[in-house]
Amino acid sequence: MGACLLCFPLKNVAVILFLGVYVVATFARPQWPIYFLIILTPISRIPGMGELIQPTLLSMIFLSILIWFIQLQVSTKKDKWAFLQFKEFHLFFILFTLLMLISLVGSLDIVESSRMLAIHMAVFLSMYYFLDVLRVEAYLKKALYLFLCFSLLNALLALLQYAIMVHHVFIGLTPYVIPGIHRFALFANNNGIADSYRSTGTFFHPNNLGAYLALSLPVFLSMLSSIRNVLGRCFIVGAAGIVVLGIFSSGSRGSLMNMIVSSLFLLAIYWKALSTRIKIYGAILAVLMTAVFSSPVVAFLRFSSGLSNRDIIWQNATTLIGEHPLVGHGMGTFPQESFSRFLTPSVHDLQYILNRILVEGNTGVLKTIHAHNVFLNYAFEMGVAAPIVFLLFYGNYLRTFLVFIKTHHNDGSLNFALIVGAMAALLGQFVHNFFESNGFNILPLSYSFIFIAAMGIILMHKPTAHNKSKNLYGHS
Repeated sequence: MGACLLCFPLKNVAVILFLGVYVVATFARPQWPIYFLIILTPISRIPGMGELIQPTLLSMIFLSILIWFIQLQVSTKKDKWAFLQFKEFHLFFILFTLLMLISLVGSLDIVESSRMLAIHMAVFLSMYYFLDVLRVEAYLKKALYLFLCFSLLNALLALLQYAIMVHHVFIGLTPYVIPGIHRFALFANNNGIADSYRSTGTFFHPNNLGAYLALSLPVFLSMLSSIRNVLGRCFIVGAAGIVVLGIFSSGSRGSLMNMIVSSLFLLAIYWKALSTRIKIYGAILAVLMTAVFSSPVVAFLRFSSGLSNRDIIWQNATTLIGEHPLVGHGMGTFPQESFSRFLTPSVHDLQYILNRILVEGNTGVLKTIHAHNVFLNYAFEMGVAAPIVFLLFYGNYLRTFLVFIKTHHNDGSLNFALIVGAMAALLGQFVHNFFESNGFNILPLSYSFIFIAAMGIILMHKPTAHNKSKNLYGHS
């Protein structure tokens, strides 16, 4: 310990100690790493720990997977590989990993491509970790409740940030909850901040916050069909309302579209189960809310600005794809190639980047530049085959859901509600991907996304009471 204190900064020692405790906890309880990571992965900003956050999270994921694999090897359970029966993602993971490795050979930046490869592999392997450990129903539900609770807390934080920046209340909390770049705008007397402020919650960018909250919203809404208790329904409605407000406070139009798509899907699934009175009251409420809030919402979400120069970004991305259409330019190289060739599509975007560099003292913001379309982003990085392979993920999941929905009816159970909620979340995210690059490259989003996907698959394949499968830890 003394040697660590002499050789490393205090924050590095704290991370090493934390990882040591984490390893012990992982050996003791296989579900604990999942609980920890569901809470920690969305936290992209910790004062003084910026450069250590992602390496620490990646280390946690790989350590938990390594320990899980070791325990698989030493386990004497006959069905220890039973989680491989979930075949929906095998082909996708194999082909996508192969494309990543091929693109790595000719990458413009081997180091950055290797980092992105590590993030993707962490997410892919986590899927199988989930599929094994979370087959224990108690573990799955605890993980889900943690995800929903932390999503709700993130929405509340986003609303607090909005209240501080726009209405100047709770100003004393500013150093603790407001990112440095936003404090810079506030103290620089930026008069436009009240009209354009977008909350980030615990995330690096408001679009990431919106996408994260949009994953939890359909799960909240779908759970209403399984709750009979009036108090429980009131709580779920209130939580969903806070999440909706959190999405709006992020100012993410893609997340709004995500929310609309997932909500329409839920409406289509549950339409027959809704009473005529609820349909009428719902329609009246929708009309009233549209009439009252449409003007401020349209102004706040910047609909007058159209695609916010996305058409220019897409055109530039298409040009770059045409230069290396077969193997791409390498994972994670879009930011540097796009910026070096085209800078930014507007002066406002360039000013934003310069402000972040000034406030944060590093050029990390440049790595956040992307194609605002996950299919174009992957086509640039790994070649034109990558978007097609990416579609396999959604296609296989949708096929499993359609088989399930044909053979099961709405029995009012929580499991049915969660399956439908997961499908709605993935469908909303799929549409969102046409306007953002929310693939598997953004760890805070992809870990939560893969958790929701695993939950749906586990529940759709849930064995009957007479044929329950055990995971390697011996729990049924």
